[in-house]
Order: sequence, then C-alpha cells, then structure tokens
Amino acid sequence: GNSNQTVLNMGNFGTGSGNYTLGVTGSSNQTTLNIGTTHDAGNYNFTGTITGDSNTMTNTINSKKTDDTFTVTGNSNTVTTTQIGNNGGSNSRGHNITSSIIGNSNTLTVSQDGATNPNSVTVNVTGNSTTTNITQH
Repeated sequence: GNSNQTVLNMGNFGTGSGNYTLGVTGSSNQTTLNIGTTHDAGNYNFTGTITGDSNTMTNTINSKKTDDTFTVTGNSNTVTTTQIGNNGGSNSRGHNITSSIIGNSNTLTVSQDGATNPNSVTVNVTGNSTTTNITQH
C-alpha cells in the first residue's frame, strides 16, 4: 500500500541470532528497524526489499556479524543502514551488505563499524542519478 509507517525495535540490550525479511510495496512508505541498540546482539541476516517510489528504509543493527541484502526497484527511494558491533571473532568475517538498485534518483547510505574483522559492501546500480555513500571503519 501507500503512505504506511512501520517501526520495529528488537532487543535493545541484545538478542540472539535471527533472520529477518522486510518488504515494502507501494509509494511513500517509511520503515525503521532497530536491533540491539545498546548492546551487541547475535548474528543477523536481514533482507529488505522495496518496490515502488519515494519509500524510506532505515536500519540500525548492533550485532557481532550482520549480512544484509537490499533490493530496490523504483524511483526516489532511500535506504540508510548502519551495522555496528563487535564484528565477530577471530574465525569469522565482518559485516556484509549486498545491494541491487534499479531505477532513478535513489539513495543508498551505508555505515559499517566493527572492532575485529574487515567489512564488505557490494552495490549494483541500474539507472540514473543514484547517490551512494559508504563509510567503513
């Protein structure tokens, strides 16, 4: 549908591992996902899909290891995602994001910060005037 707002706050003090899928179809929708906002959560796999125009998806995941996959199809959509946390141990990799953006005038902002292992981002863009900002520490 159109013009909906969803806010999910999960485990402010950390939670176990999980797999989450969030899909938005329509226009002018807003979604916010917060996991482990004040303490590292377990390992998370998050899949976000936007189909439509002028939608906003904002995610903050504080986790030891996060794998995010975003697929955006449409125009003037905004995805802002932040992965923070201890970032695994010596035998695991860091946070990972894979994104596919199809359409015009979309914006992707990624911030990844972890203390131990390297993080990775893969972005595939088809369309015009897409803005991509990636910050990794």
